[in-house]
Order: sequence, then structure tokens, then C-alpha cells
Amino acid sequence: ESIIRKNTEMIPLSASSGSLALEMFEVHMFKTKKYHTPELIIMDVLLPSEESFELAKKLSKADNTKEIPVLFIVSSADIGNKKRIYQEGGKDYIEKPFVEEEVLTRIDSHLRYKALKDELTLKNTLLADNEKLLKRRSREIKGLHELATLLRGEESVDGIIQDIAKRIIPEHLQYPDRVFCEIEIDKKTYSNFTNVYSTNNFSFIAPVKINGVERGHLKVGYERGDETYLSVYEKRMIEIYAHEVALFLQNHELSGREKWMKETVEMTLEAYQDGILLVSKEGNIFRYNRKFLEIWGINEEVMKKEGPKKMMSVMKSKLENPVVYDDIFKTFMADEKGFTLELVFKTGKVFEVKGDFLPYSREERAYVWNFKEMTSYIQLKDECDKSKERIAQMENMLRTKMN
Repeated sequence: ESIIRKNTEMIPLSASSGSLALEMFEVHMFKTKKYHTPELIIMDVLLPSEESFELAKKLSKADNTKEIPVLFIVSSADIGNKKRIYQEGGKDYIEKPFVEEEVLTRIDSHLRYKALKDELTLKNTLLADNEKLLKRRSREIKGLHELATLLRGEESVDGIIQDIAKRIIPEHLQYPDRVFCEIEIDKKTYSNFTNVYSTNNFSFIAPVKINGVERGHLKVGYERGDETYLSVYEKRMIEIYAHEVALFLQNHELSGREKWMKETVEMTLEAYQDGILLVSKEGNIFRYNRKFLEIWGINEEVMKKEGPKKMMSVMKSKLENPVVYDDIFKTFMADEKGFTLELVFKTGKVFEVKGDFLPYSREERAYVWNFKEMTSYIQLKDECDKSKERIAQMENMLRTKMN
């Protein structure tokens, strides 16, 4: 304790027996929060009231202490206990009589090791969150494309609305087998459920407004009717579906099929968070959203004047490897193949671009490019890999010392 206080900024807490140490953890750290949970535990192999290895086992089973490194104090001549320390889950030992420099070096090594592991745990959590977000985005664009396919269908208006209620909405929610939904338009009801469900127990309701007038609702719920089952992402998707249904009905009532199809695609693109570009195999641009212009730093007014060739030229000039851009047209689009590639910008940003065909009107087909920023995701993944490598090196050093 004297060595630690004299040479570091750390504050050591001490207990004179194993039972007092347990009480300090359970009462003062976990319940009353009087003290912070420690970064390192050091205990003598020989304790007055409780065998040290039993105490170490109890600490290793508690959720709050199982990740804390345990170092034992042992006599330099005590060979038997030195071997047992590693068998019982100890990370290292400090020999008596103490050598100040050695004590500080061992403490510092294990604190660094724990900090690395904590950092890796945090990064892995962030990485997992990123992966969940990417999966949600994939579900989102899949749902929007399927919705666009339904809205282009040749069946009746009633059939299209019924299909949306039955297939699209439940499929893109958290528990599709337990989701029930209903679309009510002009007092007509379209739903995906039978009488076994309660039609009054909806978790979320989005209005369907046509020309500013509310003409119905899109309602979604779970068997338990608990609104917490619906995530923010899912509520947003329901609102987009309601908007698209309204737009479909509005355009179907006002004009021919061509107009509402193009407007539906345009509104869908603007609602989407990622950059979207609709382009022909020849490079003719049909449509793009605001996010696309933001990603590429393109001035919309200038591009409208100078045309699609200028836009394509600007895009190509911003890439670290412009050949990748040419390959999209030559290798994939020429053969009408889907693709997923990484585009590295000269600024260091990385975007994933996915491409696929989407009918844009009765006569035209557009290649849809979907741009998703992956910079932070890739950086985080690289940092995780480096942390894993450093931890593996430290574990190898510890194993070598044990042997």
C-alpha cells in the first residue's frame, strides 16, 4: 500500500481479512456505492480468517468482480503456491520481500492489460450496434423496394392495399409472426389477421392523408399490444408505408399509372436516409435524393445546368481509385448484374455502394445505386482487430511466464 501511494495516483483500499474484503465489495461497492469497484485486486496467499484461493473463487463468480485481475502476494521460496496461483485463476504474483520497481511494473502491466480488454469490450459492443443498424437498413430498403413492386402491380386498388397489409408490413417488423396490422381507407378495412386478434389493441397508428385530408389510418400492433415492442426504426417505417399508400391512392385517383409510379419512387428516395441514385446503363440520370448530393458534395443547380455527364465526372474525380467507378458500368451494369462494392474517397471516407435494377416506368428500367457510409464502421473494426492482436500478445507473454 505504501509503494502504491508513494509512486502512483491510485488510491488503494485494504482489508485485513477475506471476510472483510467480501463485505467491502458487497456492501460498500455494490450496494451503497461508497467506493468505486477496483481495477485490480491484490491479496496475500495466506489470509488469517479465510483461505485466499476460496476468496478468489467467490470474486471470480460475481458479475461485478469476475473481470478484475487478481494478483497474489507470495514468498519468493513458495514454489507450490506459485504454480497453484495460475490454476486457481490468478493472473500473476508479487514476491516477498518486495522490490519496489517489480511491484510497480507488475501492477502497471495488468492495469494496461485490463484497460485493453475493457476497450475491446466497448468496441465490440459498438461494432455489434453498427451491425444491427446495417441489418435494419437492409430490411428497410428491401421493404421499400417490395412496396414499390406492389404499387406497380396490375391488380385492383383493393388488392394492392390488401397485399401491403398482409405481406410487407409484418415482414419488416421485429416479430413478424406475432404482428397484426390493418389499413382502413374511406371506411374500408384491409388486414392480415383473423378474429383471434383484438382489432382495438394497436400499438402504433399512422394517418393516411390524401391531399391534406385524413382518409384513413395504418395501424400496427403485437399480440400483447405493448408499444415498447416497436422500435423507433419500425415506427418510422410504418409512417413511410402510410405515406406511400396515401401517395398511391392520390395519384391513382388523379392521373394515369406513369405519373404516380415516378412520384412514388421519388418520394421514397427522399424519405430514405442513404444516398440514392437512379441511372440507366448508358449513364442517363433519372433521379437522385438530397443525401446523394450531400455525400458527393455536388451542387444541384450547377448539375442541372451542366447535365449528367458533368455529375459523373465529378463523382469519378473524388475517388481514390477511379477505375472502380468505370468497372461498375463495364462489369456489372452492362450485363444487368447486381453488385456490392466499396468506394474510397480521396478524403479517406469509405462508402458501400449496392446496385440493382428497378423498373422506373412502363418503358424504362433504372439502375439503383445505394450509398451507405462505412467509414466509422471500418475504423472501429480495424481498432477491434488491433486490440485483439495486442491482447493475444499479452496473453502469450503470461502463458510463457506460467510455463
